[in-house]
Amino acid sequence: MAGRKPSAQILEDMPFHHRQWFMQRVAWAIAVLVVVLALFGLFGDGPLSHAHAATATFRVDYDRLIRRDNPVPLDIDVKASQGNEVSVVFSADYVQAFRLDSVLPYPDHMYATASEVVFVFRSAAPGTPLHITILQAALNPGSVHGQIRMADAEVAINQFVYP
Repeated sequence: MAGRKPSAQILEDMPFHHRQWFMQRVAWAIAVLVVVLALFGLFGDGPLSHAHAATATFRVDYDRLIRRDNPVPLDIDVKASQGNEVSVVFSADYVQAFRLDSVLPYPDHMYATASEVVFVFRSAAPGTPLHITILQAALNPGSVHGQIRMADAEVAINQFVYP
């Protein structure tokens, strides 16, 4: 057996390999978690993204997670109007964070003060429900906070805008 070559020595660093295997499993778990959260709406459309705020007189449906420059609806359902006019009051900083693409039905008139923007809608008849859809697109990424008020009731809206 004098003609046999000695076998190659492979240097093993088993603690390093165990750390590497552990980090691979952590990376796989994070990747699976991100995919599951994406399916549930973390990055846009899905159950985690949709939200609503309600009072005794109205309900607001909106998307909690939106993208900049992507038009999204803000739906307001007024349960019963007390008169022919329905006033929806937005905080001015909330309205300034968005580009309003459309408002349906079109408001009868609107006006602004230093801290509020007021849309006044005409309802078909007193006591009838009214559905308002505002199509809006966020202007800048980041958090957007605002209030919507009708009569004596107010709801807070918190949204996050992705770039």
